[in-house]
Amino acid sequence: MKKRKLWTYLIMTGLLFAGLLAACAAPEITGNHEGKRPDSGPPKPTGTINLVEAGGLADTVAIHVKVLNTENDSDDDYTPLLSIEDASEIAAIIDSLDVQLGFQPENLCIADYVLDFELADGSLQEFEYGCGDTHWLRGQQAYLPHPVIDPSPEFINLIGSHIETAISEPAPETINPVVAYGLADTVSVRILANTIVDNEDSTMSASIEPLLLIDDSQQVDAFVGTLDAPLKTGPLVRCPPSHAIIFTLSDGTAVSFNVYCQETPEMLQHKGNSYLMFVSESFSDILNDLLSDSIRN
Repeated sequence: MKKRKLWTYLIMTGLLFAGLLAACAAPEITGNHEGKRPDSGPPKPTGTINLVEAGGLADTVAIHVKVLNTENDSDDDYTPLLSIEDASEIAAIIDSLDVQLGFQPENLCIADYVLDFELADGSLQEFEYGCGDTHWLRGQQAYLPHPVIDPSPEFINLIGSHIETAISEPAPETINPVVAYGLADTVSVRILANTIVDNEDSTMSASIEPLLLIDDSQQVDAFVGTLDAPLKTGPLVRCPPSHAIIFTLSDGTAVSFNVYCQETPEMLQHKGNSYLMFVSESFSDILNDLLSDSIRN
């Protein structure tokens, strides 16, 4: 999707110029000598589709939202904004798509957001979403008879609420993850490796491989201890997470974090937050040692 902003600008400029020329042309002479113009705009596509049935969205385990990058000095079209991982919130959004949806005419508008529906098998169903005051889903999946789908009002309200909250709620300057997420009650830690592959059909697959389980109380306490401090926060980054860390608490609750980036584990994201936490050097050292031991074993 890189360079699409420039191409869209050139296309829209050409269309505007052509429109001005047409406006200056003489009106068509009809039988009653009145100037008339045919109806403009492409016709609305017919038919409907149930995205949940067609795309297997009933298996969604997370919805990741990316926002259009408006920074002129960035090569990235979209940057991560938020992840929806609460089961009840996901169910409500999927239910709002589990109906027969119509289509809208194709448009040249650059989408404000990209929605990635992460399925249980690790695959992603990607849709562009909305532009200004217009609401639509645009996909390139083979099962779509037309690329632009007309979402339900319930979907628009639900996804809009999540986006508005993420945009309006500022990140704290610092956060202590042990205090904020109750990690002092951790009884075990699981570390998983994450690999994302681009498929030929424009979808992506995520391969998640369990690496190791830490359930020795001394090791758990040492690992958690490296996070027991105020950590500075920062915006999300473009690079994909290299690992996931799941802290299982004494009451059975699982608290998940993504680890960024591939080369050096310097940042953590609590899944669902729209910001990163910069970890300490001691945390990076312990995590690197654990990962190295898992490779050797």
